[in-house]
Amino acid sequence: MQYAWTCRCCGKRFSTLPEGIAYEAPDHWFAIPEAERESRGRCDSDVCHIEDSGFFVRGCLEIPIVGSAEIYV
Repeated sequence: MQYAWTCRCCGKRFSTLPEGIAYEAPDHWFAIPEAERESRGRCDSDVCHIEDSGFFVRGCLEIPIVGSAEIYV
């Protein structure tokens, strides 16, 4: 199966599945003013805890591609 997509950042065209999509932190973390983040919570590559209002755990979801043996991770 052929794949084709264009990177929105660099405009380069690829013919493979894109690498997994990942985000630096949840939106809730970025809603806190940067100067207050350290005192209001903790966020690393796996877990984000914001005061008593939010606890986020990074997960990995494998998505099978219909008609292909490949899995999008």
